[in-house]
Amino acid sequence: MTAVTAPVLAPVLALVWAGVSLGGSLVAAPAKFRAPSLEVMTALEVGRAQFLWVGITEAIICAGIIALLLLWPAIY
Repeated sequence: MTAVTAPVLAPVLALVWAGVSLGGSLVAAPAKFRAPSLEVMTALEVGRAQFLWVGITEAIICAGIIALLLLWPAIY
């Protein structure tokens, strides 16, 4: 990775992480309960799966940010 890409990649990953968090928690979760044809129990089951995968995605992105900052400590 070049010296220019490393300082840019950490903020980009942080913004992706924020987007995943906001999109999964504040947009998709309430939208399920506004769908009239979706039963509450089904929406709760989908919500559990959604938050599981959002959490896994956030953990992977967080690990990427930490690895980036540990491998290139001179960028910050």
